[in-house]
Amino acid sequence: MPIELAALARLCDAGQHAAALRQGAALLQRDPTQSRVWGLMAESFFALGQIEPALTAATQAARLEPRSAAAQSNLGVMLKQAGRYEDAIAAFERALVLRPAFPAALVNLGSALSALERFAAAEDAYRRAVALAPDLAQAWNNLGNVLWQQDRPAEAEQALRCALALDPSLIDVHLNLAKTLVAQGQREAALAVREAALARFPDHIELLRAVAGAKFNHEQWLEAEALCRHALAHAPRDVDFQVSLAAVLIRQRRLEESIEWLRRALAADPNHVGAHTNLGIALADLGDAEAAEVHFRRALERAPRCAQAHSKLLFAMAYSVYCSPARLRDEATRWEHHALSAAARATARARRFDRPPRAGRKLRLGVLSAELRRHAVAYFLLPWLRVLDRQQFALYLYPLGQKQDEISDRFRALADGWTPLVGLSDARAAQRIRDDEIDILLETSGHTANHRLGIVAHRAAPVQCHYIGYFATTGLSEMDYFIADATLIPPEHDDRFVEQVWRLERTRYVYEPLEDAPPPRWAPDPDGTLWLGSFNNFTKVRAESLALWAKVLRALPAAKLLLKHAQADDRAVRTRILATLAAQGVPEERVQFLSYAPSWRDHMDQYARLDLALDTVPYNSATTGFDALWMGVPLITLLGDSFGGRMAASLLTGLGRTEWIARDEDEFVTRAVAVARDIEQRRRLRATLRDELRASELCDAAGLARVLEASFARMFDLWSARQAARE
Repeated sequence: MPIELAALARLCDAGQHAAALRQGAALLQRDPTQSRVWGLMAESFFALGQIEPALTAATQAARLEPRSAAAQSNLGVMLKQAGRYEDAIAAFERALVLRPAFPAALVNLGSALSALERFAAAEDAYRRAVALAPDLAQAWNNLGNVLWQQDRPAEAEQALRCALALDPSLIDVHLNLAKTLVAQGQREAALAVREAALARFPDHIELLRAVAGAKFNHEQWLEAEALCRHALAHAPRDVDFQVSLAAVLIRQRRLEESIEWLRRALAADPNHVGAHTNLGIALADLGDAEAAEVHFRRALERAPRCAQAHSKLLFAMAYSVYCSPARLRDEATRWEHHALSAAARATARARRFDRPPRAGRKLRLGVLSAELRRHAVAYFLLPWLRVLDRQQFALYLYPLGQKQDEISDRFRALADGWTPLVGLSDARAAQRIRDDEIDILLETSGHTANHRLGIVAHRAAPVQCHYIGYFATTGLSEMDYFIADATLIPPEHDDRFVEQVWRLERTRYVYEPLEDAPPPRWAPDPDGTLWLGSFNNFTKVRAESLALWAKVLRALPAAKLLLKHAQADDRAVRTRILATLAAQGVPEERVQFLSYAPSWRDHMDQYARLDLALDTVPYNSATTGFDALWMGVPLITLLGDSFGGRMAASLLTGLGRTEWIARDEDEFVTRAVAVARDIEQRRRLRATLRDELRASELCDAAGLARVLEASFARMFDLWSARQAARE
């Protein structure tokens, strides 16, 4: 038997598991009490993916040899693979009683404990393992992971660097080390770790996936695309990479190409949540919000807890304004049910905070934002944050995105606390904010890209409010206020919001003066052509906008339409716009497209070509409207029936140019025609409109700061009064 047992062991070591199982069965038929044979059979079953037979064999081996630490440990491994973690832990503990110095059993014990989220106990097991076997790279790797799970990224980094020094071939170590660096805000270092690993293993699919994902998060679209295409050259049927490539193409506004890849992915996997979600995004960008909704809902049918897909659905519904306000509100209230369990929502509702009165101390204002970088929202935040009364407020900023730039540095310089939350779960991020004892948390992203509304849903601060970045209710029961003004949300629209609407007594918008912009320059076109147009995202340039603009163009036969955006390079988008205008009696020769300019100054200088800016409907301008006005271009807007359709009206109200706000389509045409025909007025505006902006509410950062400070103080006082009433 010893010779036959040795032969069986050699078959296992050589990976000849089918042959090993046949020989083992023959040996057990002669003597079923051979525990070593049962153990080797368990290993072969396990190697072939046959977990239940492996578990049966390992159980038999442990029963026959109850004093064998190896047999008990092997049984624990099989139990762990079967998902029976409590039983596995018991087996590993029996093994360790028999052999206390058993590093492999300690590592496996830690793994089982981690699966049950008993991270402190798992850490203890891994530390005992590395104390016994300091050269055990896998133990260091696992220790790093469990430290990261306990929100101790710096310690995790040290453990993972030990693992990497011991065995650089462990791909997981590179990936885990990058994760800990991201959690510490060291995004560039994390990317360098991933890229170094990829240079070592250039065709490793998971590394390609990680680096492509990092490039995507850093908005390095061309590099992300190249990595996706490289991966697909090696794994052409990898649906995840097909979807990732499509997502990169969407960001580059190559919508037709992205849709082709997504349809290919769905043909291979009709239930792929990411494919449905991204197809919804692409269709929404093409202006077909109702078709987009179909795919967002298919994603939610397949993954009911996919809060990202639900946010994309809500964004499309609010952005397109194709559904009723009541339906949008009802849909928004469901989001937190996808993002949080019932128990987590109950915990958030029951959470209490102990805060002293604000008298004699600074209120702690937190800003939770995915836009603390070069982003339109940043330019609405920086001006008033820069002049925030620091005798009354301490400022804590919580950036969410992985990309940071020189604008991020400006925000960081203002902050008493700067805490990136990338890499933390919503629950842990909320606790991090609670640890800072924030009094008022200002959330700026809503259901837009890279938001973390789940942090708000976990109730991170006593007072939580949304400001600036979104244009409909968040739907969150834990979002206390939605900050707006009377133009954006008149009182009759309050029932569209779950949050209490907090109206400022002035426009809520203040913008960073664009002093780097070129001076306005303009002269009438020598051939008499009037150039009307929009530099808005073409997703806003839908049938409603085109039909309205066509009325203006028909009233001004000498006018042409100038449309500028990166989507001008997308043939499908141009075809949609031209076909819609042709159906309205506006031929193709009256339309000109411009794509991105070589630089921002060149982009702004192209406003010199516009005689009059026409606002989009039903979702209109905010940043783009301010840009046009700053370059001396008058803007005509139609006051809509939704938040998204009233933003330009709020800007113009703050400017004091309410005569450019139309109440209906006929008035829009009348006002546009009147301004277009008044060449002398438009000439004067080129010289004076910028100074008007500087002197208006739109550039009065200090004025807005004082109004917001008073609002935050009042919000906190109301919360304090409610707390006192409960006691």
